[in-house]
Amino acid sequence: MIEDQPPPIPNTSTPIVDLVVTDLFERKQIGIERYGVPLQANNGRDSPVDLYQELLDAVMYIRQAIEARAPQLPPHRDRPARKAPRPP
Repeated sequence: MIEDQPPPIPNTSTPIVDLVVTDLFERKQIGIERYGVPLQANNGRDSPVDLYQELLDAVMYIRQAIEARAPQLPPHRDRPARKAPRPP
């Protein structure tokens, strides 16, 4: 089970929004280099489908990271053993 997080601790790290802005400009350049143009509306793609597919990948990556750093606890009588559900 993933537990609730404590409040953030103030520090002198670079604000995340600044890092994201830098990443956005870098992604724009990658798009121009790869496709000749930055991402634009009305480009012939279905952006909700693109987003959905990207979010599925993101969920898989973050769950992988959480699982990899989680302590490997033996099954407890009040907690079912971790196993993948069967697809529908």
